[in-house]
Amino acid sequence: MFDQGFRKVNKELWEFANIDFVRDQPLCMKNIHRHKVVHSHSLQNANGQGVAAPLTKLERWTLKANIKKYKHDKEKLFLELQIKEHEKKMNEIKLQYLKNRLEPLERKQQSTLYYVSHVLKKPENDNGIWTLTEITERKRRIPRKNHF
Repeated sequence: MFDQGFRKVNKELWEFANIDFVRDQPLCMKNIHRHKVVHSHSLQNANGQGVAAPLTKLERWTLKANIKKYKHDKEKLFLELQIKEHEKKMNEIKLQYLKNRLEPLERKQQSTLYYVSHVLKKPENDNGIWTLTEITERKRRIPRKNHF
C-alpha cells in the first residue's frame, strides 16, 4: 500500500489514507497508481535500458579522487573569489577617495581659468600686470636695522 501513495494515519491502528481515495468519489481513484521502487543497486545505464554493472575498485578510486580534486578546486575558487571581492571593494573605496580629492582641484582650476580669462579681457594698463621693464626699473631697498 505504501508504494501506491497511502500513508498510515495512526501508528497504533491499521488505518491508511490517500488524498485520491475519497468515499463516494470513485473517479478520484484513477489517480492512484503504483509507484516504481528504485533501489540503489538497480541503477540504469545512460540509455535507460538494463542494469549497470557495479563499479570496480579502480573506477571507485578514480571517482573518489575526482571528487576530492573538485572539492579542492572549489575551495581554491571560493578563496580566490573572496580575494577578488575584497580587492574590488578596496578599489571602490580608493576611487571614491580620489574623486573626493579631485573635486576641489577641479573647482580651483575652473576658478583660476575664470580669473585668467577675466584678466586677459581687461585693457593692458588696467589689468595690474607689470611689464618686465617696470619691474627692473624699481630699486630694491634693503631694510636697515635700528640699533638704538
